[in-house]
Amino acid sequence: MAETLSQSNSGEDFWWLNNGITMLASKIDQKSTKVFEIKNPEIVNGLQTSTEIFNYFISKEKEGLEESRKVLIRIIVPNNEASRDNIILATNSQTAIPKAILRGTDSIHREIESYLKTKDLFYDRRKNFYKNEGKPKDKIISIQFLAQCLMSILLKKPNYARARPSTLLNDEDTYNHLYLNNKFLDSYYNAAVMGKKVKNSISNSGLYSVSVQSDISFYVMYVCAAKLVGSTNITPEQLSKINIGQLTEENIQLCTEYVYKKYIQLGGNNKVAKGTNLIEVILMDDFINPNIGKLVGI
Repeated sequence: MAETLSQSNSGEDFWWLNNGITMLASKIDQKSTKVFEIKNPEIVNGLQTSTEIFNYFISKEKEGLEESRKVLIRIIVPNNEASRDNIILATNSQTAIPKAILRGTDSIHREIESYLKTKDLFYDRRKNFYKNEGKPKDKIISIQFLAQCLMSILLKKPNYARARPSTLLNDEDTYNHLYLNNKFLDSYYNAAVMGKKVKNSISNSGLYSVSVQSDISFYVMYVCAAKLVGSTNITPEQLSKINIGQLTEENIQLCTEYVYKKYIQLGGNNKVAKGTNLIEVILMDDFINPNIGKLVGI
């Protein structure tokens, strides 16, 4: 593509040799024959084209350069969200992009987005969509963060959530268990709220470095959930029925202190957080036993 751009005298217009750019929008107003006003533009295919054109113009001295070549741009205003997601899937069917990104087009994620919105939370299945809409940062839940919370709580794998955040949704069995077979929308809400409350509590305490916060937060989420449910094996239904009001600051601090102590005993580093020893120790310990050391107020 870069080579094609550099051959400005080839006699072939650029768009003859390029598939162009596909853009989605919520509305288009034509201001004149050559001017359009596009609301909420989103490039869903053609990012490489856009990047190469940009690099072409900044790589050399272009001042005074007359450029008459064109690029093909398709601007589509979908009728609904399902149509929008189908367009994204179809236009990227031959493009190697992370599976986790395309997961956001599945109907379950639209359901989660709609449900969380009724709870004044914004599920960012389209990256930075709600940030660009001006929604408060503390009310935005990313696909990756919710997946990390679910994996920590439902699969007892806070170590995986810590070590492999970008590949969590690649495994079909894991994805089916966490999403396609989970119809309890409150489980997603409770996981998201629990995750936010735990991370904020650990951060606001001022007791732990940023690296330690990253290492222990998903373990604390799991321990809090296990104590609230009264079981080390938590199902989506059980997660959906948690009274999130019982997750007080005092309870989070209690679980955080417990996890941090075990974390330090094993070495207190990144390797400990990403390995299997810490979760194994927690699962065998009396603290996680539903009949011992219950959380305050339960």
